Amino acid sequence: MTKQEIYDFLTAKNIEYEITGHKAVFSMDEICDVVLPHPECDAKNLFVRDDKKREYFLITEPELIGIHPNENTATVCLKTADLLNLIKENGNAVELTCF
Repeated sequence: MTKQEIYDFLTAKNIEYEITGHKAVFSMDEICDVVLPHPECDAKNLFVRDDKKREYFLITEPELIGIHPNENTATVCLKTADLLNLIKENGNAVELTCF
């Protein structure tokens, strides 16, 4: 999906989101130079998978999450619950663990 297709998809699903365009970033150090609209929600979102690429995990903590829409020149901020619902709708299991 392109960036625009992702935005259209989120809109069609009635998911509230906010887009912040920025220069391409490739590390957490580089994102520190980008002004995002919700600094109180800044967190490292970590995606991990098993060696056989069958199980994927998202490790995050805030109520709002910033994700890249298949390009790292924008950040889409949406509610973590909305992202989890999209993952479930795609047929993937979601398990929440409190730390």
